[in-house]
Amino acid sequence: MMSSLFLYCILLWSIVGIFGSPTNSLKDQGRALFQFGRIISHITDRNPLDYNGYGCHCGSGSKGSKVVDAADQCCVAHDYCYNSAWYDYDFVTNDILCTDGLGTVDRAACECDRQAALCFRSSPYNPAYKDYPANQC
Repeated sequence: MMSSLFLYCILLWSIVGIFGSPTNSLKDQGRALFQFGRIISHITDRNPLDYNGYGCHCGSGSKGSKVVDAADQCCVAHDYCYNSAWYDYDFVTNDILCTDGLGTVDRAACECDRQAALCFRSSPYNPAYKDYPANQC
C-alpha cells in the first residue's frame, strides 16, 4: 500500500495541473488525483500510472485531436466531465459507490471518475499507446 501511495504522489507531481482551473489549489488537485488513482486501481486492477501518457488524451492534457483507441476515448470523456473536488466514495465489490448527496458538485466529480474507471475496465489496454508520441496525435 505504501508503494502505491508513493506512486500516486509521483503521478501527482508528474501531471500536476491536469484537473480543474489554475485557481484550484495544489492540495485540491492532489486529493482529486489521489482519489482518481485509487478508483482506477480498484476498478481495473491496473496501476493508474499505466494511463499517464497513454494515447493522445490521457495524462497532462491532450496532445492533439486523434483518439487512438477506446481507452484513450475514456480520457476524452473524463476531460469533458471532470470538475476537481474532494468527494466521498466507498469500494463495493468491483464498483464504486459515490456517497455525496445527489446533485452536488462533489457527487458529480465522483461520478466522472467512476465512469472513467469503468470505461477503462471495459476497454482493452494496449501497451503500444503508453507514452504515445505527440506528433502521432
